[in-house]
Amino acid sequence: MKELQQIRSIYESLSIAKDNNDELWIATYDEGVYHYDGKKIKTYEVKDSSGVIKLITVCKDKTGKIWMVTGESGALIFNGKTFERFLTGTINAIF
Repeated sequence: MKELQQIRSIYESLSIAKDNNDELWIATYDEGVYHYDGKKIKTYEVKDSSGVIKLITVCKDKTGKIWMVTGESGALIFNGKTFERFLTGTINAIF
């Protein structure tokens, strides 16, 4: 876990979720999302045309997909490369 100490805002993280591979997803308010696979950390910026999106929480649905919830931009889903806005469907059916 020494690698996690390198994240400047780890102590200011808003939420942490564990995916189906036991890897950690760490949401920060304004520094995006950190993905920790047990060895290395990858940072994902979460932004749209207006700039950085403020995150509230990260969670995993019953199918194993990783979601971000924002205060102003709705829900975002991880597509394997980045987070994209969730536009249609019912979130209740997923969780």
